[in-house]
Amino acid sequence: MKRIALIATLILMSLASYCQKITVKGSVKGQGADAEFYNVAILKPSDSSLVTGSAFSEAVFSLQVSPAKEYLLKVTSMGFLPVVKRIKAVGDLNVGEMVLVADVKELEAVTVKGKKASFTQKNGKLVMNIQGTTLSDAGTVFDALRRMPGIKVGTDDKVTIMGKGAPLIIVDGKEIRDNDELNRLQSDDIVSVEIDRNPSAKYDASVSSVLYITTKKKKKDHLSLQLNGRSNIGEKYSYGPGLKLNFRKGKISNYITYGYGDWNFKGGTTSHLINRFPEYSLESRTKGTWDNHNDGHRVFFGSTYDLPKGGSLQAQYSFSDYSNENTSHSTQTLATRDSEINRETHSDKDSEGRLHTVALIYEAKLDSLNTLTVSTDYSLKDNDAVSRIREGNVDYANKTQTRMLNDTEYSVVSGKVDYKGQVKGIGIEAGTKYFRTKNDGVTESRNPENGNVNFRNGNETLDQIYAGYVLADKSVGKWSFSAGVRYERTDTEVKLNGNTSLDTAYVGWYPSASVSYTWENEMALSLTYSRKINRPNFWSLNPSINYMDSLNYSQGDPTLSPTSIGTYNLMFSLPAGLSVFTEYKYLRNSIMHTAVNDPVNPEIVKHTPVNLYKTEYLSFGTNYNLSLDKFNLNASTQLEIPFIEVPYMDGIRKLKDPTWSLDFDADYSLSKRFQLLGGLYYRTRNVEDMTVFSEYWQANAGVQGKFLDDKLLVTVRLNDVFNSGKNHWLDKYGTIESGQRDKTNRRALFIYFRYNLNEFKNMFKDKSGGNDALRRL
Repeated sequence: MKRIALIATLILMSLASYCQKITVKGSVKGQGADAEFYNVAILKPSDSSLVTGSAFSEAVFSLQVSPAKEYLLKVTSMGFLPVVKRIKAVGDLNVGEMVLVADVKELEAVTVKGKKASFTQKNGKLVMNIQGTTLSDAGTVFDALRRMPGIKVGTDDKVTIMGKGAPLIIVDGKEIRDNDELNRLQSDDIVSVEIDRNPSAKYDASVSSVLYITTKKKKKDHLSLQLNGRSNIGEKYSYGPGLKLNFRKGKISNYITYGYGDWNFKGGTTSHLINRFPEYSLESRTKGTWDNHNDGHRVFFGSTYDLPKGGSLQAQYSFSDYSNENTSHSTQTLATRDSEINRETHSDKDSEGRLHTVALIYEAKLDSLNTLTVSTDYSLKDNDAVSRIREGNVDYANKTQTRMLNDTEYSVVSGKVDYKGQVKGIGIEAGTKYFRTKNDGVTESRNPENGNVNFRNGNETLDQIYAGYVLADKSVGKWSFSAGVRYERTDTEVKLNGNTSLDTAYVGWYPSASVSYTWENEMALSLTYSRKINRPNFWSLNPSINYMDSLNYSQGDPTLSPTSIGTYNLMFSLPAGLSVFTEYKYLRNSIMHTAVNDPVNPEIVKHTPVNLYKTEYLSFGTNYNLSLDKFNLNASTQLEIPFIEVPYMDGIRKLKDPTWSLDFDADYSLSKRFQLLGGLYYRTRNVEDMTVFSEYWQANAGVQGKFLDDKLLVTVRLNDVFNSGKNHWLDKYGTIESGQRDKTNRRALFIYFRYNLNEFKNMFKDKSGGNDALRRL
């Protein structure tokens, strides 16, 4: 109630201040070309500091401001020269039509050569300009992100921030649920990408980094269709066609997408596990292969109605399904105290799942400074899996057979209210959020020969999070200040076979603060701090046993503690395309997955998550952009030093070896229609949590072309050119050492095409509020 009262008070204060304001309105027109997206700012004439401002996509603009004798009105748009006009705002004012004159040099760069991408720092965040650059023709949104400094995109399109892991991805202020949502975006939809390595209290306390994507907006009536497709030709063939239909009439916009994927992969590993005892050791060495087939459909419908003053009402529905077939085979040698046993295991696993999501979003523009957003959604996800396992000693004919059944169903209900505005010259953001996740699952082991049930477990997990935040920011000349705090209460209940194994509640306060200074030559310095939390995912809390074979099983731990994370980040940007940063991060109760002894029979190994009391990381990094006439280079480097102590063999294993990584992407324009593409990622031996990964590197090269009046875009790229992308790892914890060597060949030819019928613009982005809950499933 206190959080709701706070938000209500802020809204009433903003409304009261609104009553004392006057309206400044006008219209903007581009000379010789439309200004589809432009910014209007009202500045103080004394020091040009910002009083208010906003971005517009329609010809008419309107802003509210306090009465004053004189202001500066400034209009800017990419491809046009800025326009500045002195105005007297003693009463409501119509400034009439303001005409933007084309910037000939910039337009030539865009239309003739392709303007090169560049980045700037904004209050501690790295902002990458995309619109009108060579990255605008990268292909999919993943192709564009893959070529940006500080961002890693794997062959499975998993997005990570160097040194930060998977980010929260936001498109135009709204959270993206998963990669299927991002698949709807193409690179030419993007205006800019913002990387926040240390997000404020505005975001969920579990969010350690944010990737903010701003897209183009178009308000004119239109009907457009896009066809696209992706193919991956490696040891196996995969493909994924899709289409997008976008149409607008008056104030109503509708958006429909459909995509299908048929993805096939195969690979292999060799692994070892040594279980050490005072007088002897048990050692297993395994060679395994796997073959995986996955196919599925995804559909999205969205409709939005434009309300007065720039508000909107939206309704969305999305559906995705998949079916997966996985076959694995392994041979294992077990060295016991007095003998050696050769075992063989074969597993066939079939699974299928579905996800339904319905969302409603209401956004009200109270005035040019104050916005209120209310959203709610419901998601239902189910997954059914059946595994058939055959294992035994290769020297004997009889084999043990097991049929494993795992059925799960998740439901997520989410609702949130967000307010953004100004109160007496101070920017205010405040909000409250609630989401509830319920999981029901059944695990069963059965002997398929006689039908006897070995065991059957039913598990239930109920997780509820109540959150509220307030954030304030203020600019004084060249200085910018921000401070905020977030409150979260988490209630978790876990039941196994109807008996409560965990019923807990914990409360946390998560502050954030930042200060930055910007010089006139685009140099900028910023310092940020935040406190975050990493909650255990639902599998980590699930006490049900999942047998891998007769000597190995996995099990969650309901008593697992959440991880507390504190981060300090210092960033310095230079005008020559160089940005450097240093970061210190400390973690309490880090969650790490490892192997331990079974408490009843220590010769059996349990794979489970554990808490490590204290871990620390110190990082130094750079981002660099070089733009020449036909050549463009984006590069990132990072040095990370861990400080980790792990219990091992009645002692302490200290991990302090530094890791250095390099990531660069380059393109060279052969002509207006063709580009050469290339990239390289290299990482020395590194420590992630308490697992040590080997040296890793991967290179890619390709070509891109435009055809049919630029309506058809084709990209051909060879990934992992030298088949060097191998993830080998080693883990030591307690009395157990385990490791794995990757034998998978990931070299593959990637082909992408995009064909636009008329000009296609993405109008909808997923705006579900329960994304954080779904990421933990």
